[in-house]
Amino acid sequence: MVLSLVALTRTGAAQYAHSARFRPAPELAPGDRVRVLIRPPWYVRTRGPSPRITGELIDYAPLDSLTIRRTGLRVPWQPEIGTVYWPDIGRIDVPHGRNTLGGLGLGAGVAAGTVLTIAFYCKIWAGEHCMSQAWQLSRRVVYIAIPAGAVWGFFSTRWKRVY
Repeated sequence: MVLSLVALTRTGAAQYAHSARFRPAPELAPGDRVRVLIRPPWYVRTRGPSPRITGELIDYAPLDSLTIRRTGLRVPWQPEIGTVYWPDIGRIDVPHGRNTLGGLGLGAGVAAGTVLTIAFYCKIWAGEHCMSQAWQLSRRVVYIAIPAGAVWGFFSTRWKRVY
């Protein structure tokens, strides 16, 4: 019984991976802004995020290749225009608005982390007289971190997966 459940689960996962890999190509046009995550070869083990190219789509041949002009910051030795062949594509994303709420959440998380760190320090090493100063400093951090996170979120982009 258990073996049959394991076999069914593995078969379902394999079918999902196969269908996800060979689903229809997205409707993109030259001039669209895209972010392409490149799948490393099977013999290369990587940790962390896979390499990606972000820029303006120049040439689009569905199920064959993408040609992208890089925009934004890049290192000088990278080519300005890159071609990615379809088997190497791990994911294609398009912009999906601003990330202001995510930035607010990031600012609130930084503020909460700072407050907890200061309170921990005051409780363990500095004694009770430190707590009033800690709350004043925490209030200042909150007044700076949350708006800074909102600004960061406004200038960053949310991405929506299309392939």
